[in-house]
Amino acid sequence: MKLCNARVLFIHRWGDWMYATSQDCTKTRKCRVCGLTDPQYLPDQHRWGDWMYATSQDCTKTRKCSACGLTDPQHLPNQHVWEYESTGNWEDGETGNRRHCTHCKKKQREHYWKEVVQIAYADPGSGYAEEWFTEWRDE
Repeated sequence: MKLCNARVLFIHRWGDWMYATSQDCTKTRKCRVCGLTDPQYLPDQHRWGDWMYATSQDCTKTRKCSACGLTDPQHLPNQHVWEYESTGNWEDGETGNRRHCTHCKKKQREHYWKEVVQIAYADPGSGYAEEWFTEWRDE
């Protein structure tokens, strides 16, 4: 191993960041002259795969590292693939609109309601208007 001025002056000629091993998810680099390994390695350099559904009953997506097998702790919940259906009927606070997830089979129906709200663009003097709201609720 050659001694470089880096040992005295702390100026190394660092190579590129490389994975330590094929089964490891840390990157290190070496001095091209003296071979010293950089003590400040970069941890958690995972090689994440594509986002996939965790199970056939759940619409949460996860991904795994191809090197160490770690599952990403940051998952994507509620990745539903909705298919919509409309019957055109309006009944007691429900529209005729329904949807179901083609993956987990979850079913929902659209509900609506009217509220009196204070808004800036209402008729002068009143400051209130009726607004319609909708939301999807599980069946």
